[in-house]
Amino acid sequence: MLDWTYKVRADSSTRKTLVLQCDRRIAGSMSISYWAIESGIADPVKAALELGRLPAMDVVRQVVSDWTVPQVIILVMVLPQASIASLEATIRADEEAKRAAAPRPE
Repeated sequence: MLDWTYKVRADSSTRKTLVLQCDRRIAGSMSISYWAIESGIADPVKAALELGRLPAMDVVRQVVSDWTVPQVIILVMVLPQASIASLEATIRADEEAKRAAAPRPE
């Protein structure tokens, strides 16, 4: 169970909190990716996505700590709607095939 009572601690001289703001609940399949990426890159989120190590998902939220070395990036991603529809169609087809292959009661 999530604890919604958590309060972010104030930043100190040795610690700064990176907060990813989200104004709505994200429905469906979601992935959170945490990256450390070279400092000085103009668009670190684009650079992370272009590496090709992330699944084909849409980024719906992001936060970058451009004050750290290396930069820290947090990405919140969801499956694209077309992928969800394709996955649902595959599941339905599998279920129908299983029903068709199951022995019929006599």
